[in-house]
Formats: sequence, structure tokens, C-alpha cells
Amino acid sequence: HRCSLPRVTVGPNMASARELWQGEHTLVCLLQGMHGTRTTVQLKNEDTATGVIETVDPLMNIFLQDVQFTKFMKRPVALDSMFISGRSIRTVEIPDTVHVEQTIRERLRMTHDARKTYKRKAKDQA
Repeated sequence: HRCSLPRVTVGPNMASARELWQGEHTLVCLLQGMHGTRTTVQLKNEDTATGVIETVDPLMNIFLQDVQFTKFMKRPVALDSMFISGRSIRTVEIPDTVHVEQTIRERLRMTHDARKTYKRKAKDQA
């Protein structure tokens, strides 16, 4: 069984400074904090994907697990996983069970804690 805590990547393999800024200063941090939550993503071409959020990067690219994908005016198809480009997303439904403010605060705290840990380790190695 997978750990239900979202990963925060800070270090040499992390996103660019602009992507990090977007992740902390836009509502992408809300989606990142919804790791493990079942939601529906509506795409710009009217297709929809309902699944469990595995990861969301700062550019709002979403990786879903256990997906029901429905092409516009077609029957749903079950998929194990699906990658959705942030550029193709129209809306992401926020379930009523998600406490928006609390989720954002927790995600920002995790990001800042991870950044402090990375800086401390880099300083210790210098």
C-alpha cells in the first residue's frame, strides 16, 4: 500500500524557480495538497477524467490513478493511470470533503519545511 503523504521535491532535481513560485503562489498548491483525493478533471476538449490524484507538478500537470475516462459523448473507459497536461485542463472539481484553507496551509508548510531541510543539508556539506 502506498504512503498517503505527498512528496515535496526540493533540491537538484526540483523544478525551476518560476515553477516553484507558481506552485507556492497559485492554487496549484491546493491540488498538490489533494494527493490521494478522488476528483474529476474536465479537459478543454470536453472530455473528463475521474480518478485519485497521485501527483501534481507546479505546471498543473496531473497524474491520476484508478481513472474513469470519458470522451465527449462516449462511454467511460476504465484506466489504471493517466497523465493530464496542465495546458489541457479546463476545471478541476474540489470535493466538499476538502478543507481548502487547511489544505493550502499544510501544503505550503510542507514545501517550506522541505526547502529548509535541503538548505541545511547543503550548508552542512559545504
